[in-house]
Amino acid sequence: GKMSRDSRVESLVGSRKRRREERDEDIDELELRKLIIEIGDKTGLDRQLDALHSAVARAWDDTSPITSDVLNGRYDTTNGRRSLVLDILLRCVTSLTVKTGIYTTLVALVSRDKPDFGRLVIEQAAKQLSVAMTNCEWKKADLLVRFCADLCNTDVMSPTDVANFLQALAAECGNGNPTQRCDTFCLLVLGALPWCARTLSEQCNKELQSLLETLKTYVSARNCTVERVYHSGQGSNADWVALVWSQIKNFVDSGFVVTSILKPYNTYEGLCNANEKVRNEAKTDDGHISQFAPPPHRDTNIYMDKPAALHLFYPWNDLEGQQDTKPLVSPPDGAEDKMAVELNYFTDRMNVKPVDRLVGALYISDTLFHWNASREDCVKKLRLFPIKHNYEHMVVEGILSHLFTLPQTPFLSMYYISVLGDLCRSDLKFPVIVAEAMETLYERVPTMDTVLVDRFVQFFSLHLANFGFRWCWEDWTNILDQDQDLRACTAKKLFVCDVFSLMLRHSYRERLLDVIPSVFHQFIPEQPRHHFKWETRRVIRAGQTQDPPKFKSAAESIYSKIATGTFSGDELTLELDQQDHAGEMTDADKIEILMHCIMINGIETISHQRKMLEKYKDALDAMVESQPAKEMELRLAIVKAGCSFWENSPQHKLVLIHQLLELRIIEPVDVVHWIFVPSVVAYWERGYSWEALRMTVDALCVEIMNTFKESNNLAAKIEELENEREKLDDGMTETEKIQEVTHELQKKKNQKRRAQRTIGDCTEHLKLMFFELMREFRKTLEAHYKKADDLASKKKERLDPTSKRDFNRQRAKDYVWHKSAVSHFNEIGCKYLMFMYPWRKELEEKVFQEADDRIMTIFRGWFDHMCFRRWTPGKGFTPTNETSNICLELFMELVTNGLGEDEQEEKAGENGTAESGKDAMEATE
Repeated sequence: GKMSRDSRVESLVGSRKRRREERDEDIDELELRKLIIEIGDKTGLDRQLDALHSAVARAWDDTSPITSDVLNGRYDTTNGRRSLVLDILLRCVTSLTVKTGIYTTLVALVSRDKPDFGRLVIEQAAKQLSVAMTNCEWKKADLLVRFCADLCNTDVMSPTDVANFLQALAAECGNGNPTQRCDTFCLLVLGALPWCARTLSEQCNKELQSLLETLKTYVSARNCTVERVYHSGQGSNADWVALVWSQIKNFVDSGFVVTSILKPYNTYEGLCNANEKVRNEAKTDDGHISQFAPPPHRDTNIYMDKPAALHLFYPWNDLEGQQDTKPLVSPPDGAEDKMAVELNYFTDRMNVKPVDRLVGALYISDTLFHWNASREDCVKKLRLFPIKHNYEHMVVEGILSHLFTLPQTPFLSMYYISVLGDLCRSDLKFPVIVAEAMETLYERVPTMDTVLVDRFVQFFSLHLANFGFRWCWEDWTNILDQDQDLRACTAKKLFVCDVFSLMLRHSYRERLLDVIPSVFHQFIPEQPRHHFKWETRRVIRAGQTQDPPKFKSAAESIYSKIATGTFSGDELTLELDQQDHAGEMTDADKIEILMHCIMINGIETISHQRKMLEKYKDALDAMVESQPAKEMELRLAIVKAGCSFWENSPQHKLVLIHQLLELRIIEPVDVVHWIFVPSVVAYWERGYSWEALRMTVDALCVEIMNTFKESNNLAAKIEELENEREKLDDGMTETEKIQEVTHELQKKKNQKRRAQRTIGDCTEHLKLMFFELMREFRKTLEAHYKKADDLASKKKERLDPTSKRDFNRQRAKDYVWHKSAVSHFNEIGCKYLMFMYPWRKELEEKVFQEADDRIMTIFRGWFDHMCFRRWTPGKGFTPTNETSNICLELFMELVTNGLGEDEQEEKAGENGTAESGKDAMEATE
């Protein structure tokens, strides 16, 4: 009996063991996917690599079909588990930036037993790299180049092949290519060198030196001034490419030592020798990476964004030694061993090698890109980098570098601000480092590009609002000192005013008066309030007597009729005409009365204001259309009247302009004319007028792109219906079915004609906007330069102390105004370059011909240093893919070649009708 029990126990244990072994051999596809994705997330990397190696090797030989419906819909399963493994592996390579070394080790381990695995991985990586470059997916291309370069460390690819591959990419730096393309390929090669340069130097040093010489020649010859962060001072001419090159040069000079890259392949002895067969077989393949040729340049290509070179915590040039490590902001009181904390926060950061900072910056950039859909996951990934030193400074500077990317951020500014806020809440080190960054940026405000100052204002005000408006305001009282540099003080005062203005949006004035020292109360804006011109209490101010505004009786009459809500727009127009007994009212006066009365009756909320504008839109339209020759002037009067109602509230002005555009009361070009009104030009250093312009152009560009997509979808539907009708005509089909398809086909054709007409109208209006903007800006800048020249000649005269002080103040204000105007103008040109590009020659001939050299330098700089940029509207991020390129190609084809055939026929019919009517009118006369 005892033996039988032991036999049963042994049999039971053996059966369980056999079932477990069978389950390990027949690993589920979802479990395999999970193993590939999560490898390295926990401790014991060697054990995980061995287990994954065995699982991938078994799956590679498994020819059974994929059973998971989830995987069949999301991954390539055309060749069973082989295609699935390759697809999952390369997706992880192009998404999980830190794990590049882990996946190259996995490829080497599997290739040791399955030589065709390494060959197919290289072949598939080359194909995906070509597709990524064609579709302008540069983040994906960057990680694939990095992955292929790292394969030489495991001998899956020979160092010579990797050097030839990188040399083929570096060859694109020149050859008449645009600067943006050259910069992109230069950064692709520079970003891959930390992973492979040591191996290349040991086995093919000659090829490596040739590669470095090619890059040095390009970087030394380039001159990019459009994307400068600082306009003066040390490092002002060093952009991101120059900074990365200096870090790579330091890396080469220090013996190719890098500590921030995972290199698990170093723990496997003999791994390189085992992959010699893989390397030899792969080289004979036509699709091998060593024979890779980048796709050629196209005019519609969109190239890599370059983060801003801020130089907040580290030297601007790593070849010129270290900067002062003294902290600008001390750690909070009450910390244990404060001196040790200071040393840990501020001194230890200088021990990080430049190449490790470069690798950290690449990790941060990739993490921000790939985890933008989940802010919480992004924050977690940013805190798990394999960097031995304190990396918090790198994280803060990396996020701010992306926030200050010119001419626009890759994602919404709110995304970066929120990530920094979450980091400050999750780790007590970050608030101190962010405060130090803010202090550094504040000191550099006078030399910083004005567009970036606007972003700093937005970031700083929102960050303070999230943390109770706590700040050491007393440290900034030196801007009130009369002995300070006037230009720097003027720029800093303007910055403080803008910060307080945005803080007022996030709070209320009484709260700001409580938390901000009294010496700064003069910079806090007044509480936003309306200004109804004919309001009784505004007639007498501070005991002074003043005549009431003209046409007060007419305004009171219109106000009362709108307040009753029973009068239509036509009746209001008639009432205005009746009130003008003596004929003293101009059309602009009537518009001002009507607009103020509409606005005061919708004063409760923004929704009330919109409803009132929508209700009396016909009255405003009738007044504008009554004078066809003065329509543009009268629409501008509507904008001016509405903005005068909200004279001290930029936020309400922006909302009003947005509502007027949405309701089609004004046209986008009217906003361009409004920002050149003298009262608005005088405050160009404030950002709200440029924000209104960007909002307007964005809305028009969004409409063009959306209509493009609609037109393409309609064209595909029309083709489908035409094929269906041909099949119905050939067969024995009921006439009713044919008529139904024909009716639907005609309906789609009519919709396509309307879409093409909309595209044509929007394109013409966009062209008009750009031409008016450039023309007016040229006039304004030339007038400013003439005024500056007159001031320069006046400087030679002898002035008394008071006049000299006023003269210097005026020059400081003019300097800040000019810097703001040029920076914002440069931003507009760079951001919308892809839409202006088709008319660049016409713009130069008709607008900028014989213009001031200083203005021509700005205009030509857009096209000399920039190729097409990714355009993103204010709503968020638009991925760069083939679809966006197709839309741009269609846009350029439409502008260059004219209208489509359908619209040409329609226009011809309209022209024929118009000519017939004209002939009939002439005959009647």
